[in-house]
Amino acid sequence: MDVIETAADGISAVFEKPDDDWLPMAHILSGDADVTVIAVDTRFLETEETKDLLLKKYIIPTIKRLEGRAFGLVTSVWMFEASLDDVKLEELDTDNVRWSDVGVTNPSTDPRRIEAVWIEVYGPEGSMSSFAKIIRSPTSPPMLTEWTRWPDLKMPGGRFGSVITTALKEVQEDV
Repeated sequence: MDVIETAADGISAVFEKPDDDWLPMAHILSGDADVTVIAVDTRFLETEETKDLLLKKYIIPTIKRLEGRAFGLVTSVWMFEASLDDVKLEELDTDNVRWSDVGVTNPSTDPRRIEAVWIEVYGPEGSMSSFAKIIRSPTSPPMLTEWTRWPDLKMPGGRFGSVITTALKEVQEDV
């Protein structure tokens, strides 16, 4: 996690314009301890269908080809800090979470939204996350706040979590 956070911090050092942004980047730690970094076209993150395409056609085959031991994704996101009152926990499907399914406004349109760089790192046994808020000025390039880490998850959910974790487990079993 430290290496990816440092890389994301380093990217902001080369920004020149107020609207510069972090390109989504995938990091795959291979069986021989090399790290492969792949730029992800932002159009892959626009819809549920393109996210599935990214996973099935590119991420999962690359993890398998490189005998991946871990996978990380860095992207800028809209987020907000919700209270438990905002979420109907009994309706939460961790394998396919959609904001509208749990009664929460989509973060990109919520007035409480915060722009951040989000990092999710997956291993065969779970995942960990961290984020840094993006500070924007009308006249200066964007900067990041300190990183905040979330607790490790043994069973990551969401669109990417369970699929990537399963692929990493399969690679470990085949090695």
